[in-house]
Amino acid sequence: MHADVQPIPGAVNEPWRSCQSLWPQEYRQTQAGPEARAYRDIYGFVQAKEVVEARNCSCATKAADWAQVERIASGLRQSTGTEVLKWVQTQEISDEADKLIAVAEVMCAGPF
Repeated sequence: MHADVQPIPGAVNEPWRSCQSLWPQEYRQTQAGPEARAYRDIYGFVQAKEVVEARNCSCATKAADWAQVERIASGLRQSTGTEVLKWVQTQEISDEADKLIAVAEVMCAGPF
């Protein structure tokens, strides 16, 4: 599937679930409510993109910048003419996140 992706030599993978001390407050706040799924989709995309681009598997990289999430969410609200994002508006982002997470897991030689 990702034949051209290789593990990063010497990479130390830190799974996201073990990074709770670095979770952005906004991430914690958006775990419930009408946009919870949409924000998880967007955040997963931003995280995976950061890990792949930085080639860094640490918690510091996986605790992505929340401002990027808000920019994407705002753009989606504007382009779709909706005030509350639902999974339908973030399905493509979720699909892209899944692809990037698969690459990150190969690069990091472990779970995202």
